[in-house]
Amino acid sequence: MLLDRLVSCPYCGETFEVVLDCSAGSHEFVQDCEICCQPIVFLLVVACDGSLERLELRREND
Repeated sequence: MLLDRLVSCPYCGETFEVVLDCSAGSHEFVQDCEICCQPIVFLLVVACDGSLERLELRREND
């Protein structure tokens, strides 16, 4: 299941859209901010039914 979400970059604070893949279950991945190009760590927590339970973003070195 793919979800579109608006997120705010933890570096520059700008908002941009990302596509999240909930079919892969809970996982962590790194994606660069579309505005400032800094690496953002995404923590995607998926519930047993495949729905998005929680999404956390942080700077790569935090």
